[in-house]
Amino acid sequence: MKIVVFGLNRNVLELIDMLVDGGHEILSLIPPTEKKNSDYTKDRLFGKKKIKISILHTKNINELDFIKQIKNLKADLFVNWEHSQIFSKELLSCPRIGSLNFHRGLLPDARGFDPILGERLNGIETLGQTVHFMTNKIDKGKIISKRNFKIDKKLYRVEIDKIFQNGVVEFYYDAKQYVLNRYGLVHFDGPHKTSDVLTETIFFARRAAPGAVFIYDDWQKYNMAICKDAAKEFGFEFITNGDRKTILQKTK
Repeated sequence: MKIVVFGLNRNVLELIDMLVDGGHEILSLIPPTEKKNSDYTKDRLFGKKKIKISILHTKNINELDFIKQIKNLKADLFVNWEHSQIFSKELLSCPRIGSLNFHRGLLPDARGFDPILGERLNGIETLGQTVHFMTNKIDKGKIISKRNFKIDKKLYRVEIDKIFQNGVVEFYYDAKQYVLNRYGLVHFDGPHKTSDVLTETIFFARRAAPGAVFIYDDWQKYNMAICKDAAKEFGFEFITNGDRKTILQKTK
């Protein structure tokens, strides 16, 4: 999977190590503007294979020229870990699958940049972290994974942060793995070359959730029979077809 990572801290670097070791291609790392020490990462090598990662700097991730540059990378997934800028609708539309975000609170209730303070002031003892898809509405995207902790009211913030830090990189990585294996709806709207459609069919079928639906546009332009046979090996059955669309569903 081709991934663009936004943010820069110790956890981000460890996450990239895990992603590289997991066989993913990190297209670029995009640090926040305020990270003045981000240059030290330019010579860092990631993962057991010691791979160098491209670093892209920008003052505004929503600038049109920058979005064009990111779109040309043809990323499958954005992974954000506390980049300080809000992602525009145009930027979020770039990755094929979507954009994941790590949030320091239990959504949907604990919203905002640092919800821990507000939760503590309100006397809430169960705090946690959330991984969710990003949308143009802040902290409103589909929740992928959560973990929570019962926090003693007497603990200082530094002690809470230590609890939250334990296993946090693995938590985010595991949430990403869940996304890879839980496609519920896939719309094949191009290209229209049989070999390309077949490759995509196998890729998504391996990662499809139970009941997943595949919709093929303009199925008469390529060999749909081969694609149906490939999907059948992964538990898909033919549902219906019209003049321009064919629908398959995972029933096993």
